[in-house]
Amino acid sequence: MSDLVPHNPSATLVALPTAPPRDRNPYLVYLYSLAPNSRTTMRSVLRTIAARFSCEPEVFPWHQLRYQHLMAIRAELMQSKAPRTVNKMLNGLRRVLLEC
Repeated sequence: MSDLVPHNPSATLVALPTAPPRDRNPYLVYLYSLAPNSRTTMRSVLRTIAARFSCEPEVFPWHQLRYQHLMAIRAELMQSKAPRTVNKMLNGLRRVLLEC
């Protein structure tokens, strides 16, 4: 596995060649744990975060994110989103990482 560039949240991550099995994909496991209305919101939130790395959330290597990446993502989001929106987005990201 290659190292990720901690200071550049737009850096391309090593994408998995295929999505992991649905029952072990942290993105899907998290979404399935939510109520339908929340699932729609969090799917959009996580898609936005994965898109910053030019990746689809189903194949995004969530397990490769480190603290430095999270802080860079947070800083970038804080520049363009309201604090409440940033908190919601980071909460979704945090929950996916817990599933990792």
